[in-house]
Amino acid sequence: MVCKLCDKQISTRGMKKHLQKCVEIQNDGIIILFTSYNLFGRKHQLWVKAHNECTFFDIDKFLREHWVDCCGHASLIKSKHMDFSLRTKKKYKGEIKGHYTMKTRIKDLNKEVLSEMLLYEYDMGSTTFIQIKIVKILDEDPPSKNFFIDIIHENEPFDYKCNSCTSKAIYIEEEVLKCKQCLDDYEIASIIYNSPRMGVC
Repeated sequence: MVCKLCDKQISTRGMKKHLQKCVEIQNDGIIILFTSYNLFGRKHQLWVKAHNECTFFDIDKFLREHWVDCCGHASLIKSKHMDFSLRTKKKYKGEIKGHYTMKTRIKDLNKEVLSEMLLYEYDMGSTTFIQIKIVKILDEDPPSKNFFIDIIHENEPFDYKCNSCTSKAIYIEEEVLKCKQCLDDYEIASIIYNSPRMGVC
């Protein structure tokens, strides 16, 4: 795997350790780690570098576009110190310390929130859970920066075997892995893709 911060080839196992060292030589942006598990227990990880003006709205938009959005479901983000809806702006029960909204910048969170694991939830029916860890907030971005969230590293797509014949699985049919030959119903099947949301909706 290639680290997009330094272009070095790094093993999957060693990527987290490498990135923790690599971010030390960066001088701008926010390093964020997203972690989630799919229906089959596989661990998805996504390291990103975000602009210092990045807000909860930007994170919600990014996760929807890259990982989870299927039918425009509601989403929320919470931690021990906050709990609110990202789409309806409606506060849910829970302790709120500070005034946080979709427009809150990540760098403006208080130390208690920054030090803990945040939890993003998409779809309140068949929920996909994503852990958010703010790894490091670096110095201010120069005004010329034109990105908000760039992917540094994402896990490689997983290989799955068909539950019926052990050939390479391509589809998920009612939460069962299927190859093309063993698939029963194309209309209800979904293709396998590199996302913790696959096969859910």
